[in-house]
Amino acid sequence: MRYTDVTDAAYVDAGHTAIRCMVQFEAFPVPVPFLAMASDIEAHGRQLFGELVAGEHGPIADYTAPEHA
Repeated sequence: MRYTDVTDAAYVDAGHTAIRCMVQFEAFPVPVPFLAMASDIEAHGRQLFGELVAGEHGPIADYTAPEHA
């Protein structure tokens, strides 16, 4: 899938194996939530993960563990 913009990237785990972000795909009218992983079965997911790690879409927020009450 082709995309034009990626924002709000943040790691979702301490091992930095997945990144959540908002992606503007050409096929959709608004940005959608996306989970990018190096092990994604889809080529665009792997490509996006690599671009994010390389800094092509700005900084990635570090993982923050949830607080337990």
